[in-house]
Amino acid sequence: MVKKKTRDSTLDEPLLEFEERDEGRPGDRDTVHIHHYQAPPTQPLMDLIPFGRFHILMLLMCGLGWMQDNYWGRVIGDISKTVVEEKFKMDGKWDGIPATVQFTGMALGSFFWGWASDFFGRKIAFISTLFIAGIFGMGMAFAPNFIVFLVTLFFVGFGAGGNLAVDGAIFSEFLPSKQRGPMLVLLSTFWSFGSIIASTQDYFLLPYYDTDRDPDRNSGWRLAIAIPATISVFIGVFRLIYIESPMYLLRKNRVTEATNNLNMISRWNGTPQEFDGAILEMYVPSENAKGFNFGAIFADKKLVFATLLCWSFWFTTNVAYTGFNLFLPELLKKKFQLEDREAYLDNLIYNIAGLPASLLGAWLVETILGRKWSMTVSCTLTAACFLVFNYVGGWTSSKIVIVVIISAINFFAQIMYAAYYTYTPEIFPTSVRSSGMGVAALMGKAASIGTPFPIHYLMDYYSIAYVLWIDFGFMAAGALAMALLPIETRGRQLKS
Repeated sequence: MVKKKTRDSTLDEPLLEFEERDEGRPGDRDTVHIHHYQAPPTQPLMDLIPFGRFHILMLLMCGLGWMQDNYWGRVIGDISKTVVEEKFKMDGKWDGIPATVQFTGMALGSFFWGWASDFFGRKIAFISTLFIAGIFGMGMAFAPNFIVFLVTLFFVGFGAGGNLAVDGAIFSEFLPSKQRGPMLVLLSTFWSFGSIIASTQDYFLLPYYDTDRDPDRNSGWRLAIAIPATISVFIGVFRLIYIESPMYLLRKNRVTEATNNLNMISRWNGTPQEFDGAILEMYVPSENAKGFNFGAIFADKKLVFATLLCWSFWFTTNVAYTGFNLFLPELLKKKFQLEDREAYLDNLIYNIAGLPASLLGAWLVETILGRKWSMTVSCTLTAACFLVFNYVGGWTSSKIVIVVIISAINFFAQIMYAAYYTYTPEIFPTSVRSSGMGVAALMGKAASIGTPFPIHYLMDYYSIAYVLWIDFGFMAAGALAMALLPIETRGRQLKS
């Protein structure tokens, strides 16, 4: 093999020209294959393969996992009152405990699976999360008592909680740099879609299986759990075809496997490139690539500051959003005296409003606003909508106005989430990308752990206005943290 520098007329950066000569029999003309690759670091690894069918498959694979995260959260929020008060005959002050147990499992799962993905490999974590959530979800659907219900719910959370940490990091590592921003935002639409599916099934199931008629024979809440559990198992089976991330393999100095996987991606996309180890050797990081080093996050002062701000707004915005989103049907019933069916319908419309927001976010993060200002502006508008909603009951009882305002809250919140789901995995080096994302998800779930009890207590024994002021304060704090971020990742290469 002969290696030399050349320049291609269609590119401004130097390329490497690799000439491979297949020697035949004496007297025969040799067959020569010439491949051109732009030299790193000017061209990121995954830019060597154009966007294609494989990336769409990865979007579906990762997106279905993100869908499960929000699906489970919405379902548990909707059935908590039924399970606690009607089925297991407990005091209403414990209505928040199922959500707290679920978010505890999610918090621990997000950190554990993020760490496992960096330490043991992406594949084992990517597949395990869905199987664990599905298997324990089936057990929860048939729980004979409250203790079994809570134990199985914890492990559902532990499995499902790994999806945000692992899937976003994995997907970002497969994407060409130009498509990374929009595709990561499109990934977040699946998260919104999860709440839409959950709200739709709950609208058709829960009001028609009223436990006040016959609590012992009620099956609505069990069906509401069994459906996402079954879906989780099927997604886990689908993920068995996943191949390990070439970026992760190169970080571990497993060049041969990375080469094979890169060639497999190329064939999936129908592109003619054929890579060899000599090309990929140049992409192996110069530092020690064989160890897990969480300290890489703290190697640069600007990255430290960005990381701490990032983790802080994951915490504050999730306090605010969980405080409003989790018990929205109950909040609507108490604030506006709505019937069950009306509240679940409004909740469904509220969740549908988040879907176009995620699509809009896919465009915004690539505009002059970038990731940073897209999430800062949308977070500020979400906080403002909380204030408006707080005073709606005082000056109007119009159903249309109520639906418009709650839809606006979710619309702006989903733009915010789309932007920071894109931003977060992009700021971390490959060696700790899943772990960094895992800690961020941990902060979000930790916020959700502490939210259900006080929010439900304030709703039951004090004023809903207190809940909305808390939501406003934490969301505004998140907007401030976003505005102070020192790093914008639009157009920036992923760090190895």
